Amino acid sequence: MLLSLIGLAPMKQDAVAFFHPFADGGGGGERVLWYAVKAIREMAPKAKIYIYARQGVSAAQLLADAQQRFSIQLEGGSSSQPIIEVVPLVNSQLLAPERYPRFTLVG
Repeated sequence: MLLSLIGLAPMKQDAVAFFHPFADGGGGGERVLWYAVKAIREMAPKAKIYIYARQGVSAAQLLADAQQRFSIQLEGGSSSQPIIEVVPLVNSQLLAPERYPRFTLVG
């Protein structure tokens, strides 16, 4: 119900989603993301993995970056069943830390 209120479709069972608006940033948080994705693929190879990221980021780009930057290669997948699916976030610029000079660690 909440997902439909904010314009997101409900996910199917056997799905895992990560909210990582700047998944293409290349920092330490991205390394953690890709090790988590790899662990899920190893434990549940049929699970669908969604990454909520800023607009303009493709699954192919993220997978290539994971391999190049962190030497993490994810096996499997096909054109009909990709390893991950990127769900674009329309207003990710609202999450930029520059917009919030104070209290960024509160919560």
